[in-house]
Amino acid sequence: MSGRSFFNVCNIMMAILVLRMGLSCLLLLDLLRTFCHRLHRLVQTKGTLSATSLFMVSVTRHASFVLRYRPIWIGACSFWHTCSALFE
Repeated sequence: MSGRSFFNVCNIMMAILVLRMGLSCLLLLDLLRTFCHRLHRLVQTKGTLSATSLFMVSVTRHASFVLRYRPIWIGACSFWHTCSALFE
């Protein structure tokens, strides 16, 4: 399986889990997916050692971004839960 198709499968699985588990899962899986994707890309371009230090900077930046826009995440998650409840 190529790297691109692997990430497509991961994105589909993540979307299914998010719809089932709610907001905390959404935030956690988004962080996990983004971190894994960035680390994979950094290792390919920079090598393992420098990728580790760049990855830690990336983790800090992304975590602050998610916390800053938390109301948007909560609104999006509420919308999905409402829609899924209507169609059950």
